[in-house]
Amino acid sequence: MDAQWLRHERIADTEGIGRLANEQIVKADANRSGEDETVLRCECGDDVCHEPLTVTRAVYESVRHDPMLFIVQVL
Repeated sequence: MDAQWLRHERIADTEGIGRLANEQIVKADANRSGEDETVLRCECGDDVCHEPLTVTRAVYESVRHDPMLFIVQVL
C-alpha cells in the first residue's frame, strides 16, 4: 500500500466516524421536526476537527439521501 492510499483510507474513516456520531445524535433527537435545529459534529476528513455546526433536521436528511455527501463546517 502506498502513502496516498493510506491517507485516503484514513480520511474516509474519519468522515465515517463523524457520520456515525451524527446519526446517533439525530436518533436521540427523534422527536424533533424538520425545521428544528440540531448541533452536530463536522464530518470532514480532518481527524482533529471537532467543529460544531447547527443544521435543521430537513437539511440533515437531505444530505443523508446521497452517501457521497457529508456535513462540514465552512471556515
